[in-house]
Amino acid sequence: MGLESSVPSEDDSEYATDSDSSTSSRASAPAAEIQDFVRVKKEKRALATKLRAKEMEVESLHAIIRDLQQQINAMKLTTPGNRTAATTPAPRTTTIPRPSIPAPQAAHPRPSSNNTAPSGSQTRQPTSISRNTTSTSNNTSRQHFTEFTVDIYKRKGEASFVGIYFLTKPIVVPVGLDLIQNILVKDFSSFHARGMYVNEVDDPLSAHMFSLDGERWKFIRTKLSPTFTSGKMKYMFPTIVAVAERFVATLDDIVDRESELEMNDFLGRFTTDVIGSCAFGIECNSMNNPNSAFRQYGKKFLDEPSLALIRNILITLSPDLARKLHIRALRKDVTDFFLDTVRKTVAYRKENDIQRNDFMDLLIQMNTDTNEDGKLTLEQIAAQASLFFFAGFETSSSVMTFCLYELALNQNIQEKVRQEITQIMASHNGELTYEGMQQMTYLEMTINETLRKYPSVPFLMRSTVRDYSVPDTNMVIEKGTLLFVPVHSIHHDPEIYPNPELFDPERMSPEQIKGRHPMSFLAFGDGPRNCIGMRFGKMQTKIGLIALLKNYHFATCSKTPNRIIFDPKKGILTSKDGMVLDVTKI
Repeated sequence: MGLESSVPSEDDSEYATDSDSSTSSRASAPAAEIQDFVRVKKEKRALATKLRAKEMEVESLHAIIRDLQQQINAMKLTTPGNRTAATTPAPRTTTIPRPSIPAPQAAHPRPSSNNTAPSGSQTRQPTSISRNTTSTSNNTSRQHFTEFTVDIYKRKGEASFVGIYFLTKPIVVPVGLDLIQNILVKDFSSFHARGMYVNEVDDPLSAHMFSLDGERWKFIRTKLSPTFTSGKMKYMFPTIVAVAERFVATLDDIVDRESELEMNDFLGRFTTDVIGSCAFGIECNSMNNPNSAFRQYGKKFLDEPSLALIRNILITLSPDLARKLHIRALRKDVTDFFLDTVRKTVAYRKENDIQRNDFMDLLIQMNTDTNEDGKLTLEQIAAQASLFFFAGFETSSSVMTFCLYELALNQNIQEKVRQEITQIMASHNGELTYEGMQQMTYLEMTINETLRKYPSVPFLMRSTVRDYSVPDTNMVIEKGTLLFVPVHSIHHDPEIYPNPELFDPERMSPEQIKGRHPMSFLAFGDGPRNCIGMRFGKMQTKIGLIALLKNYHFATCSKTPNRIIFDPKKGILTSKDGMVLDVTKI
């Protein structure tokens, strides 16, 4: 035996200690103990391998972040004067590049006014939007994304779409209403995907209907659509009215003590109680207890966590890598709360044979479906229920907040809405009925005008599922390209809505609506992927406003914002400075 083999290494010593020095004792040990010993050794090696894999994933993430920072710095240093645009012979067909192809300094081609390039001419290289809006990009930490899309929309000219970059990812912003109608309705088969991040393994609530694409989206949409029919809305109507009555009773006590109230918070509590009752069958009681679990976790859902910017960049630019790194779209404590709530609700209803004919009942039926292809897991039920909650409470509360703000500024409109409410309720024995609510047309116009000026979702996302030739141009939007439909900018286009900053419910009269393009109002989207909860959202908004305007007068005060600044930390349009109004009993 040579020296190399006679001197044990550290590993050899370990095995000598564990095995050679105790041969006799181990030989007599039971077989189960030996198996345990081998199993523990294997588990240690497996854990060491996993740890190294995680370290490599973290190193990859750090490399991506460094690369993104370098690109950001390069874009900040680049100015229109120090970059020469390359010119090439005009191709017969111009293509919007795939996300993996372009470099940051490239730009989407824009269609010429005559839609074709003259023979022998050179292709005009338009300026990159991301480069030329340096001041906007540098202020994104202080501005809502809506401000950025407004700047883009102003550059549209005669084109039907504009090209921008999110760092290295090209995005198409359609601005022509005919093209938008093609995308949302006529050519929906080419744009049925939203291209949103889904990580069902680590973040089960992310697999909800709003994010899903393809057949999975189609299956859930088809199954859930019966929940939002007019008949189901009429069934849920008394539940929402009961919540509104409790809301007014609570508000009465508060108004007796103080008149200047933060309405955004109060209305958020109202919608939390409504959806908690209709979706989960739970009395949240947020009005009397603003720290209720549903209210707190609802707010947590909308609050951006730390490192949110890095997370959003990663899941947008490299969703596959984000999934490998187990990046979550939602906070873990929020996910755990709603999973636990749904689990307990489903178990309680099954054990006690409770049926409320509500949203949760439909989900439970899908969970007990004997056809495995049509069966939802508990996690999938929780994802759809949480979507209903998150999408319903903040959107409706923000619409009511902005509506009351405009009515406080426009007292004549407030009085006209109140008169309509009073007269129609008087014709229904002083009660609020479903039929009476449907007759309040001026209230409907007022809500729609609020949605025009303050659309809850300021842009719609779509993704191409196949190459798409833009009509009447020589351009092709390639498969996998993201599209942002700028709803807020369209709603504020003076060519569509003259004097767009003026609050005027008459714009939403049936006569004026007929005179506009059908895509000029997109508060709920359009086409097969429009907002499935539109009827429910409008109903709870109407009931809330009816209860408030019937009982209270609203006016501005010294704490009321002079100018609305949208909260840049939230995707849904909300006022950064809150909304304090003077509230008095009638």
